[in-house]
Amino acid sequence: LRDAQGRAFAFRPESFRGKVVVVDFIFTTCTTICPALSSVMASVQRGLGEQMGRDVLLLSISVDPANDTPPVMRAYAQRIGAGKDWLWLTGNTGDIARVLRAFGLSTGKPNDHPPLILVGDPVGNRWQRWVGVPTPAAVVERAREMVAQTRSAETNPATVSSTSRVKDPHAHH
Repeated sequence: LRDAQGRAFAFRPESFRGKVVVVDFIFTTCTTICPALSSVMASVQRGLGEQMGRDVLLLSISVDPANDTPPVMRAYAQRIGAGKDWLWLTGNTGDIARVLRAFGLSTGKPNDHPPLILVGDPVGNRWQRWVGVPTPAAVVERAREMVAQTRSAETNPATVSSTSRVKDPHAHH
């Protein structure tokens, strides 16, 4: 994929450097659910405070890569006050489709995507998803719980509980 600066971004668990990620799927010309999702994400960014970047990254992935070029994503991110630890990713249609499928989403017209926010530990492959628009407080709370579980798992691997698994887009089936 490509970030909002146009740099290549390898979408792999290790790319997130052991941090918990909060993920949403948007497109910049959306006038319905995406602004609400982006508002939740902006509130989560504020709610996490100093944990942003240190423990947690935010990740917005475009479902309209044909229109959401890196400069368009960068302008959208600036408009909603995204900080440096909130990544904005786009790419070619095939790469975006693989990422969507890895998260269990179908590919199609941008307007057809469901409102979805996930909190996850990419390395441990543990995820919680909200379909709809969760409260920012619920997302912040789950991100903090997952950070604590991740830290605990680093010192005691037996404490990790599995919630749901996301298919690895790079795995050969």
